[in-house]
Amino acid sequence: MQLAPNTELQSGKYRIIRVLGQGGFGITYLAEHTMLDKMVAIKEFFPKEYCDRDNTSHLTIGTQNNVDLVAQLKNKFIKEARNISKLRHNNIITIHDIFQENDTAYYVMEYVEGASLSEIVKKEGTLNEVEALGYISKIADAVAYMHSLSMNHLDLKPANIMVRKSDDEPILIDFGLSKQYDASGGQTSTTPIGISHGFAPIEQYRPGGVATFTPQTDIYALGATLFNLLSGSVPPHYSDILEEGLPPLPNSVSRQTSDAIGHAMEVRKNKRPASIEDFLGELYPDLFKQDAEHALIPNPKREVEQMPTIKHVIPVIEETVLLASSDKKQSEAKVASSDSHADVKNSPDIKLDIAKDKPAYPIEIDGIEFVDLGLSVRWANMNLGAKNPRDVGLFINKTVAEEAKNVYEFNLKGAKVPTIGQWEELKNNCSWEWTELGGAGGYMVRGRNGNSIFLPFSGENNEFSFRTFGRLFTHETFYDTIGEISKYYFYYAHGGIYKCTKYSLNYNCPVRLIYQP
Repeated sequence: MQLAPNTELQSGKYRIIRVLGQGGFGITYLAEHTMLDKMVAIKEFFPKEYCDRDNTSHLTIGTQNNVDLVAQLKNKFIKEARNISKLRHNNIITIHDIFQENDTAYYVMEYVEGASLSEIVKKEGTLNEVEALGYISKIADAVAYMHSLSMNHLDLKPANIMVRKSDDEPILIDFGLSKQYDASGGQTSTTPIGISHGFAPIEQYRPGGVATFTPQTDIYALGATLFNLLSGSVPPHYSDILEEGLPPLPNSVSRQTSDAIGHAMEVRKNKRPASIEDFLGELYPDLFKQDAEHALIPNPKREVEQMPTIKHVIPVIEETVLLASSDKKQSEAKVASSDSHADVKNSPDIKLDIAKDKPAYPIEIDGIEFVDLGLSVRWANMNLGAKNPRDVGLFINKTVAEEAKNVYEFNLKGAKVPTIGQWEELKNNCSWEWTELGGAGGYMVRGRNGNSIFLPFSGENNEFSFRTFGRLFTHETFYDTIGEISKYYFYYAHGGIYKCTKYSLNYNCPVRLIYQP
């Protein structure tokens, strides 16, 4: 039934080594990318209930009655792979290639060497609260990113979260049940029906229960996953929770965390937290309370009323988790390594250098006006190479010297690429309002002095033509490539999300310049 070791795909480009896992609709293999001499993971479309394999590796269908069904499922497999391939987040698996062969379909992913959280719990027992919260907060951030693109994962569980051996990062995998929704919340893709008992809420058992987008379905699964990490047990079926409630967690788990899990796993969907931000706010109320009190950035209007956005909370959570661990050396090392990025965390001790008496006269360089927002620097009123503020402008790959010269020329005239700290200053000291300007969606960013600039979205939402997010260079990303494969970009998306977060160094990305008088 499975491809034999040493089977070649794509005319020898990939060589199968062994099976990593198998589910109802697919088989995942460890394989070698022979041209690059590196390991990859390949998922094969293989609905075992309807298919078999002949002695030539080709997929065969048991009965003629199943031909149309299998063809439909395969097309959905390919469509979902294309959707997932456009996701860009440090804690989401990366898809590199999609192809058809052997009368079936395949997609190629990065190979995450490590173990799933399910395997870790089975082998080592329950996680301590600090460790479990550290993993969940990062996966929650990845899920919030998916939600900003109107996508549900629908299969969150410890078995689908790999912990990378090299850096202990949790990576969300297996998007076989994920769904993409349109701007009105209706589904645009249909995936095979599948349920992970104990981790799936009541609506996933109902026909059409997840036909419209809702964050609460994934929030239930996040709460169930955290329950499993802390208790070592698969959460009870929703019907058992309805009758008897959740079993108590170990006494070592705080009341705060226990209550947050119980709220996330409410049987009735409308009783659960309305957003990932709300869920994390219950796990870390002090951080979110502080964040809300100092927030100047309102969320755009949404169908579900939410508390102020996460802003800088995920980086602070990461530091809090490390500082709370019993390993003092690890904590000290983390703090030391984060000194160079201290401006990302926006802790209360950091004082922003906000210029209060800026000159009122405009500053213009080669047709770009630099606007006084009452901050320490002036911000360009449009992207580099743009014809007007709503134009995305020039996409620059920082490794292409010929295009990069455009930015160097501006630097010689005094304009620069913003640092992480300058992006954080813009984020935390201006109001952000979702706006459509001349048909382009984005954020109108307004300073305390009333002046404003417009940041247009530049990224398209999967197969749709409308833009729903943007990504802009930071100074650290553009100039410093030593020692890491990813750096901080400024990311912003519909739904009140704007933050500095890490992405690959090789992105083609617009540039918004600053000028310091």
